[in-house]
Amino acid sequence: MSLSRRLLSLFAFLACTLDPLGATAQVPTSVTNNVAPAVVLVQARKCSGDTPSRNGTGFAVDNSSEVVTAYHVVAGCDEIELWYEYASGTPSRTSSLSRVLKRHDLALLTVSNPPTNAYFTIAGALDPDKDLKALGYGLGSPSLSDLDLRVAFGSARLSQMLPTENMRDLARTSIDTSQTIIRFSRPLMPGMSGGPIFDANGEVVAVVAGGLKNGAVSSSWGWPATLVVALRQSKETPDRNASVTGTTFAFATTDQGDAESLTCGSLIFVKGKTLSFAEAAATSDDIARLQMTTGFSGVPRNEIEAFHFQTWIHPESGATVVIPDNVDLFEDGDTCMAQSDDGVFQQVVKADPAATPLDIRQISTNFELAVMQPQATPNIGWYPDNVLTQGLPTTRQDGLVVNRKAVFVGKENLGPGRVLAIHQFETLMARGGSFVGIAMTNNEVEQCFNVFNQPGLCSIDPDYLRDWAHFVLATQMSTYPIF
Repeated sequence: MSLSRRLLSLFAFLACTLDPLGATAQVPTSVTNNVAPAVVLVQARKCSGDTPSRNGTGFAVDNSSEVVTAYHVVAGCDEIELWYEYASGTPSRTSSLSRVLKRHDLALLTVSNPPTNAYFTIAGALDPDKDLKALGYGLGSPSLSDLDLRVAFGSARLSQMLPTENMRDLARTSIDTSQTIIRFSRPLMPGMSGGPIFDANGEVVAVVAGGLKNGAVSSSWGWPATLVVALRQSKETPDRNASVTGTTFAFATTDQGDAESLTCGSLIFVKGKTLSFAEAAATSDDIARLQMTTGFSGVPRNEIEAFHFQTWIHPESGATVVIPDNVDLFEDGDTCMAQSDDGVFQQVVKADPAATPLDIRQISTNFELAVMQPQATPNIGWYPDNVLTQGLPTTRQDGLVVNRKAVFVGKENLGPGRVLAIHQFETLMARGGSFVGIAMTNNEVEQCFNVFNQPGLCSIDPDYLRDWAHFVLATQMSTYPIF
């Protein structure tokens, strides 16, 4: 299929799934300013398990001495300190865990002398068509951040929306996956777990449950705020050795200060966590071809497993760009770029709002023409790589449309089964009014490729293959969160 026909197929898919980025009307700023003093940074320390230090969010409800948060943030922790950003005087207070509602991952903290008298009230009902706002301490930042939300369409039960891996992980906890949850139209950052989601009246409609920590991305849902009533009446005993799952609930493990950010095209990306290959691969949109890449590279499996990757997240849409951890991502004109130490491999990122099919067509066409077209000559032809990629757009159940493509750009025929060529890879993806293009290019080096996979025809530098695999796998694992 020609490049133009592939792009047209992609546009047809996207036309049915995209809404203008940022089209959600905001809850009035005055309302946010009024309720912000009731939101606290929850700092849990000396915790059991693999995460002895955790940060989350909490909020006072109905009175200033009771703070609701997520149980997974404080489970098995000896010290729980609350930090009131808007308090005058001493902003920190110690608190104690007074009640838990394990099946809904909720906890109630008691603080004896809160520095403010601010608190939320609980909304009587949730209107799914109304604008909402979340407040919390995303990525462990000491500065409160907000995000506009809408209720998302889809199943309202965890058991019907989570991938198999997450369900297995969740089975080790007390969470009831059959209970009703509230799905959101945008992801919430790790560290916002336990925070409030409120309406234009300043009333809480949901508690951030923490969401899916599944590989490179995290998506979010919430528990209905009406469950706070059951939390207050709960007689359950906190479990000192409570299981905090490795993939299902996301919290910030350290104080990160103001997160590093870059503008790649027209959208701002915030630096997220560094992940191992196994962690980042968990959300691959095509795990079979990801495994093919590892095998095709010829890099020993133990070296692949030792790879680590940076994540860069567009907070409004959740789009997550993955790059090798041993390089820096930096702004380069209207794109962002990462490159290997020797300059051979480059990863180029460009992201823009894309509200209509026409926007998507123009942005993606310009991206491919500017980035993926090789400048060197001669060019004896493009050879689609149908082993590592499908070369056609696919649509995930939650509306993500993604097209991952790889090509050999031939330079010279070296004899039967041998071609001097460069190998390039790209990911085009879109959802929620945003479009992101990620390309791995290596125009500076030409390699002999074994067309028929016959032994002895070509010999490629192992260091070259190792860098190639690191960059290609990063490009393949760039994705959007699961909603």
